[in-house]
Order: sequence, then structure tokens, then C-alpha cells
Amino acid sequence: RVPFDGEVKKIEYKKGKFLPAYKKEASNCNESNTIFFSTPTGETFIIVQIAGILARRILCGLKLGQSVKKGERLGIICFGSKVDLYLPQRVILKPLLGKKVKAGETILGYWS
Repeated sequence: RVPFDGEVKKIEYKKGKFLPAYKKEASNCNESNTIFFSTPTGETFIIVQIAGILARRILCGLKLGQSVKKGERLGIICFGSKVDLYLPQRVILKPLLGKKVKAGETILGYWS
């Protein structure tokens, strides 16, 4: 799900391996889809959909230039895949180590 209101600025698909997504090198080596967003205040955040060993496809339902709202679905990756989220520096992260995170419900941080 999309963490902030914004606009899709760029979408980059990268072919790659299908390592288990929990491995650190999966973020750099695996097939992925990187989506760049701009917030209404002009800040950038990035979501990377990363395929894993079982689910070898990534579905992105967004289009270049599309406006998105916080909590909106952005696509699907299945079974053993993961998502990396890169936030603007002024976002203060909430400590969640060891806690379960639920899409569209768990608050990950706050604007400073």
C-alpha cells in the first residue's frame, strides 16, 4: 500500500535472480520493480517490489503520472517476496523491531 498521498514520477523494472527475499542480497540481485513518488510538498519516497524464490512475478497497478492516496493498493507480489521502502529524511520512524506490520494499518513513522 502507498504510505503517503502523492504522484507516481517513475517506474523502473529490473530483471534479476530469484533468491529467497529474506536474504540481504535479494534487494540488489532479485527481479524488482522500483516506483518513485513525489509528495504534495515535493519530497520523494520510493517503494521497491522484490520478487522472491517462490513468486516469480511482480504486478504493479500504477501508471506514470498517476495520483495516489495514502493506503491505496499499488500492486501485488506473492509468497516469499518483499517490499523495501525508502522514506524522506524528515520522517521519524516508529520503533517496530520484532513487531508484525499490517499493510494499510500499521503506522511506520511521522513527519518531523
